[in-house]
Amino acid sequence: MAMAAQAEPDGDGYLLSGSKLWVTNGAEADVFVVFARVPEQGVTGFVVERGAAGLTVGAPMDKMGLARASLTSLYLEGCRVPADAVLEGPGRGAAVFHTAMLHERALILAPAVGVMRAQLEAGLKHARTRRQFGRPIGKNQLVAARVVEMYERYVLARMLLEKTCAALVDGTLDAPLACLTKLRLSEWALAQHLDAIRLHGGTGYLEETGLPAHLRDAIGGVLYSGTSDMQRVILAAHLGL
Repeated sequence: MAMAAQAEPDGDGYLLSGSKLWVTNGAEADVFVVFARVPEQGVTGFVVERGAAGLTVGAPMDKMGLARASLTSLYLEGCRVPADAVLEGPGRGAAVFHTAMLHERALILAPAVGVMRAQLEAGLKHARTRRQFGRPIGKNQLVAARVVEMYERYVLARMLLEKTCAALVDGTLDAPLACLTKLRLSEWALAQHLDAIRLHGGTGYLEETGLPAHLRDAIGGVLYSGTSDMQRVILAAHLGL
């Protein structure tokens, strides 16, 4: 694991130094989980409360989407935390992180499946009611094919999400399935929003429709919690490549 934060044992606690980028909801959070490298112990997770001496929360970054989720940096300058702030024990940080990412990648795009359904329903209504040349645009084969593709994506996304949730409940969820879920749901959601805009034509390009905002949010989905390419690298390793 590559990281800039370091932790030094200090009596009955630790001194944290370094920085953390891309902290989601950092502007609102009261508690942060910080992973740092400890000499002779390895990567360790720490719980750091907002307001701790030596902790500075950066200003929210100006992003292209996901306006309701702030993104900040953390700066640690001799930030002291007690020994009981350690998660799962010294040197257990990598295991804690990988477990957290397993759950995150499995579930973080669940809301996107609901938005995909909403886009499908809106697109279907538009294809049935928008008329050109005396008939609904859905009677044009290319328009109908686009709506069918939106339907396919939604159904497949929901099936994959349900399979992943079932695996999480029965304890069989593994990294390949979590990565596959994150990869496919994020890519399908992005394609869904592009098709929604295309289906609505020039109207879909207007901010007042909400479609551009959904597209900007969907772009974030192929980046956070590990990019799509990172998920492919993990899956390739699983396949022995």
